[in-house]
Amino acid sequence: MVLYFSRRDTATNAVGNSFSIQGIRKDKAARIVYRAETVYFESNTNFALARIAMIRAASDIFEANSEEAKTVCKAWYAVDVGGNECSTRIISGGGGFGDGTSDPTDQSSEVDVICDRGNKTYGLLFVDTTANVVWTVSSNLEKMNETTLSLTVRGRLNGTLANTLGHAYVIAIVDGVAYRQDIWLGEPQVSMRYVQHTPYQVYVHLEGANGTDITKQGITNVDWQLVNPTGNCTPALELYNPNLFLALVQGNCYNWAAQMQVGVSNNVVQHKLLEI
Repeated sequence: MVLYFSRRDTATNAVGNSFSIQGIRKDKAARIVYRAETVYFESNTNFALARIAMIRAASDIFEANSEEAKTVCKAWYAVDVGGNECSTRIISGGGGFGDGTSDPTDQSSEVDVICDRGNKTYGLLFVDTTANVVWTVSSNLEKMNETTLSLTVRGRLNGTLANTLGHAYVIAIVDGVAYRQDIWLGEPQVSMRYVQHTPYQVYVHLEGANGTDITKQGITNVDWQLVNPTGNCTPALELYNPNLFLALVQGNCYNWAAQMQVGVSNNVVQHKLLEI
């Protein structure tokens, strides 16, 4: 990686993503790699964790948003490890920097999912250890462990489980600037609503239950199924992609009926079944 960090290059990587690396001096690159290996590397360090370790090492030696730290970030992106967003943000998951169960992700604009009884660690990239950092969490989360650059949380266990599940967030205020990670705690909370479009067409909408936003629940898959059709014609099911949450049931006559089953999955629950 020393040679790669010191290389100036503009090209397209193996998966088709364009990148541009300005390059840094080899002595700087060597210092970054040495500090990462001696301070941050652990027995379970993989490519994703090595990337974070080297970004943090560059931030330690130079500055959090220095050209050196950004070059390290972009060099890893060039080999398809991590994203191309090389500025201050919250990351989640992964080994020594996370919950130990998955590789870290740095897509803080997306919703993260936590099991209702699980812990999750969030960290900051491109932030100096000397920065003034204040971590805050939503009322349904509690802090388990906190440092300047990381925070471990879990669902708050007091009160009823129904009051714990749902939308949550972690905010890091870094030198007066707030960075937010939206979280969904627990299994999806969804309901179905149907609207008759024509005498032989029915739209079925999947919505967040109890006023929740279905797009903020980390749902990764929806399995629509039409069961027990009856009537003078056989109804058909059509899905509206990329909208996971809308389906159309229609027949070629007016006299038909059917049941709808929908399995909803996020990282916590792989299949939650609804019926109408």
